[in-house]
Amino acid sequence: MNSGYLDEYITIQQQSVTRDAFGGEVVTWTTYKQLWAGTKYIRTSERTESEQTVASRVIEFTIWTLDAPLVDESMRISYDNQIFEIEGVLKYGRDEKTILMTKVKI
Repeated sequence: MNSGYLDEYITIQQQSVTRDAFGGEVVTWTTYKQLWAGTKYIRTSERTESEQTVASRVIEFTIWTLDAPLVDESMRISYDNQIFEIEGVLKYGRDEKTILMTKVKI
């Protein structure tokens, strides 16, 4: 894979759960890795949810596997002032690159 293809800087975030003073769970997102990625627009779709039309965009992010070997579907990506939920993690080329299938509501 040509490293020039990885031209977008992204932040992979992981969920962190703590307890507040009353024992309730507080969910925050912390940075797991910041790295270069390639982006590929896949599609935009619409569906009806609670009598409202919800549009979403599917984008594929490609990263070097060694840069973030432990990425999974519980994480998310912050990119271009938007939050992308990771829906699939695919490893290719003898674990050389990882493709992250993501979705964002628009």
